[in-house]
Amino acid sequence: MTTDTDKIGTKLSADVQENRVFFTRHALAELVEDQITTEEVLEALVFVQVLENYAQHQRGACCLVAGLTTKGRW
Repeated sequence: MTTDTDKIGTKLSADVQENRVFFTRHALAELVEDQITTEEVLEALVFVQVLENYAQHQRGACCLVAGLTTKGRW
């Protein structure tokens, strides 16, 4: 049985592989602050696990995810 979070994870992975991901200025600033590269985020999104789905978030649908880079970084 496929859950909504499974479907979201599959869509995120496909979006990365098909180059349909963009980063906002705010997201890029947060990445710099946390010393994370955009490449690491994209790697982690390929094999992503959706932890929580916020379909009704005030700023639009979003989710909390966990993923691992090829170097083993969360």
